[in-house]
Amino acid sequence: MVYVLDSSFVGAQIIPDEKRPQIDKLYSKIKHEEKFAPHLIWYEISNLFNNLLRRRRYTLDTVIQFFPLLDNI
Repeated sequence: MVYVLDSSFVGAQIIPDEKRPQIDKLYSKIKHEEKFAPHLIWYEISNLFNNLLRRRRYTLDTVIQFFPLLDNI
């Protein structure tokens, strides 16, 4: 089965205060399955990061540290 990822799922995997046990449990089930992310996801993740900065939830340096984590999803 192919799973389609969206930015809220990705955010819940890489942003510490967005993590939820339910999401971690789901991810552990699909970790080795085929996943698909539409091209639009990069705009959505960019918007997610911009909101983190605009609302001052994280600093720019911290948000930049989230970038490499995208490779592990």
